[in-house]
Formats: sequence, structure tokens, C-alpha cells
Amino acid sequence: MGYKLYWSSLTAGFVIQAALEEAGADYDLVEVNFENREHRSAAYRSMNPMGQIPTMVLPDGTVLTESVAMVLHLAETFPEAELLPAPGSVERARAYRWLLFMATNPYAGYQRYYYSKRFTTEIDGAEGIRKSAIAHINAGFDLLESVLDKQSYLAGSTRSIADTYLTMMVTWSPRANDVLLHRRNLTRVVMEVCARPVVREIWNRYYPDGPRFDSTASRVHKKDS
Repeated sequence: MGYKLYWSSLTAGFVIQAALEEAGADYDLVEVNFENREHRSAAYRSMNPMGQIPTMVLPDGTVLTESVAMVLHLAETFPEAELLPAPGSVERARAYRWLLFMATNPYAGYQRYYYSKRFTTEIDGAEGIRKSAIAHINAGFDLLESVLDKQSYLAGSTRSIADTYLTMMVTWSPRANDVLLHRRNLTRVVMEVCARPVVREIWNRYYPDGPRFDSTASRVHKKDS
């Protein structure tokens, strides 16, 4: 029995499937129909009580939630795939830092932006939360841009799954083009990640109508119609 990944488009299932592919792991995909609210069903919540997507079931039946936990598990289980730098290295520590930063800052900001009504009890409070969320997300991208001004990738001198996670964060922006417009370092990393065959293979599954990488361009652009 291999891994089982419960996924939906526009979710962090993207980075988990990329990691599974990079690792050469045996896995099956189970699509969760977001529009039909399958993620709120009793069956799904029995695995993921928060009703969040993705969920990953390990070969022994253990259920994992939280995308960073899944990434770290796969990196440790498949060390030969080099999803992260060597254990104990400074580069590994950097990758941990920025993975957790992205999961608790831009990721959390997107939750407030797209589901603003969940974060207020005020009738007119949602719009203010959305504006605050965008400012918070952009501040996070500014910090990551400054980090990448000093080193090639989030972990240091070598690319890791943290850079794939960063690429996913960018694609979730309501204005992905604008995120990269004045951030040349983020652009460089996103372009390199999206040039990888593994990423190109699964891109349209997760972003069928979203921004798409073009190896000849210097920015992310909308998919050709």
C-alpha cells in the first residue's frame, strides 16, 4: 500500500504531490469536491477534523494533516530525493524556518483574505479584514524577497521543497502577476521551480485557470486562451 493524497485544485495538495513525485513515492490521488462541500462531510472530517485540504494517509494508515508536516515527513522518509538539505545542516534549519514562516504568515493571510467572514462578527467587518490580509501577505513576500537577495534559494545555495512551497504561495494571490512585478528574486525562484518537469506535469491540475509559468518570460502570466 502506498500513500493516499486527498486533494483539490488551488490547495496545498500541489506542493505535496510535487514532493511525492520528486520522491518517486507510490501514491494514489483522491479528489475532494470542494464545490459539493465534500471536505465538510462526516467521512472526510473523520480524517481531518478541520475539514481542510489536503490530507495524506501514510502506507500504514496513519493520517497526516498540515502541509508542512507532510513535506517534512516525505523529506525524512525519502532522503535520497533531497527534498530538503542534509539533516542537521544550517541549510536544513533555514528551510524549516521559511516553511514554517510561510505556513503561519502568507498562508494564514490567505485564509483571512478568502474567508474573511469567518474572522469577524461585524456585519461590515469583512472588507477591512481582506485589506489587512493583503497587506500582511505582501509584507511576507517583501521579507522573502530580501532573504533571496542574499542567497539563491530559501535554504541557501541549493533549491529545496521550500521553494516549491513559495511558488504555491505566489499562485494563490488574487494578483499573482503583481506579486512578482517588482520582486525579481521571487520571480527568479518561481520561474526555476515552474520549469521543473514535475511541476509542469501537475500544474494544470491545481491551477487550471490560474497563472502559468513561461520559461521565456520574466514574469508569471495568465494561461493562453
